[in-house]
Amino acid sequence: MKIGISSLCFLRKPLDDIIETMMEKSPLWEIVDDGKHILYEERIRKLKKTGLEFTVHGRFSDLNTATVMRDLKKTFVKIYKRSIKNAYLLDTDVWVLHAGIRSPLGFFYPELEKRMNLEFVKELAKYAYDLGVTIAVENMIEPGLIKKISEVKEFLDKVGLESVKACIDIGHFFIVEGNNFEKINAIRDQIVLFHLHDNDGLNDTHLGLGKGRIDWDKLLDLISRIHFRGNLILEMYSIEDAQESFKKLSERYCKKK
Repeated sequence: MKIGISSLCFLRKPLDDIIETMMEKSPLWEIVDDGKHILYEERIRKLKKTGLEFTVHGRFSDLNTATVMRDLKKTFVKIYKRSIKNAYLLDTDVWVLHAGIRSPLGFFYPELEKRMNLEFVKELAKYAYDLGVTIAVENMIEPGLIKKISEVKEFLDKVGLESVKACIDIGHFFIVEGNNFEKINAIRDQIVLFHLHDNDGLNDTHLGLGKGRIDWDKLLDLISRIHFRGNLILEMYSIEDAQESFKKLSERYCKKK
């Protein structure tokens, strides 16, 4: 199991400007392939020269795998596939996906929206499989279609492909299901990554560990009990919160060794 930091904490700055800082802060980073951190060949070459390890969070701004508009779907597929290709070029095997946002039109066609979401992710999964990349579907909050752990499990079962697993976002989980972390056991073997950040149970504020109301001892004990071997990514809005949380986690797991 490895601990890393999401580039979300630097998203207001161009990625090229923070590469040296990244090398100082953590050996593992999740690159948010969006905004000022969008990946392209030259930037990928620079990142690979650092010797750091990476995961990639797929594009999400203004995109929707559950769109019921087929003309938009064609455009969205191209954008998502480009992001998966970026993960492949960066030599990472995990690409995180926000799978399905409820749209105004989807409100009138909920079953069509669910079907389109499933078809879309299956298409991406086949592309990712050929590149050796695993899609990690993230549990969401409103207006996401996949929020509860039971919904994540149902969706993964329907996709039925080895190239699609789960990314469990604990901040989102807490807003939807509270500190009932035992529910995670239902998909324990399908989780490849956790996003860790804190909040008050109402707002998705991406705080440092211990600055909200999440029971971190309970959650981290469960992660140990399920023998999780993937990555723990600290997904905070500030580098200070991420650094402090990185230190806390590192000390906790070093003590247990």
